Amino acid sequence: MKNMTYMLLATSTAIIFSFSPLALAEESPGLVRVDIRDVAKNIAKNINVDVSRIPDTVEIPPGVATGVCQVKAETLWAVQQGHSACAAKMTTPDLDRIIYRRIKGETR
Repeated sequence: MKNMTYMLLATSTAIIFSFSPLALAEESPGLVRVDIRDVAKNIAKNINVDVSRIPDTVEIPPGVATGVCQVKAETLWAVQQGHSACAAKMTTPDLDRIIYRRIKGETR
């Protein structure tokens, strides 16, 4: 009987911990995939790198995506539910920093 109690305790603990990542994912906002090809030259100029080093797409926080894609947050959230992306119409210092950090991380 003692072994059965430990077995049930271990099983229930494993089940609880297996659902923890799902709960955390629902509470924190996800990243948005943004196509940055149309603004790649501007980003490259701003961060002083060759345009060939700028990726075609990048995953960024929703707050940055609303600015660079020039869409309302409500629109972006609706798009994000379908795991779609938006296209950047402009760059911002935040987007430039994200791209710079990504490039810097890739060249280490």
